[in-house]
Amino acid sequence: MEVRQARADDHDDIVAFTSDTWSDRFDRGDYIPEVFPEWVESDGPDQHTVVAEADGRAIGVCQVVALSVHEAWAQGMRVADDARAEGVAAAMNDACFAWARERGATVCRNMVLWHQIVDNCYTTGATESNHDRQDPSQHPGTGGNQVPVGRCA
Repeated sequence: MEVRQARADDHDDIVAFTSDTWSDRFDRGDYIPEVFPEWVESDGPDQHTVVAEADGRAIGVCQVVALSVHEAWAQGMRVADDARAEGVAAAMNDACFAWARERGATVCRNMVLWHQIVDNCYTTGATESNHDRQDPSQHPGTGGNQVPVGRCA
């Protein structure tokens, strides 16, 4: 598996594993198929979209955006069902954190809906491998709710 810069020609693979995300919860399903082309086109110094690729197929996607000189935002992480529990999310996290760190970010935030954590993260190990790595209260001046880039809050 390789984590690399997303390309426009990854769109069909991305749609294949994201089109039914949340289909049981929302009428319109996942937003990733709609925004992916714009993400790829607008990537630049303040935005980076990655895919995880295996056997010539995109099996994961995530984007990180520089919000300020010290803060980044990660969003839209998805992993194909048949590639879960294989370290794909962790590899994309590492790539996005490295990109943010190279730009001076000391914190990277994201938001995960609770049902996603219950339905996806615990079954894939993403929560255990990232959330539980470090106690946010150990970082003075962060109010106990931030952890440095390279960790997941």
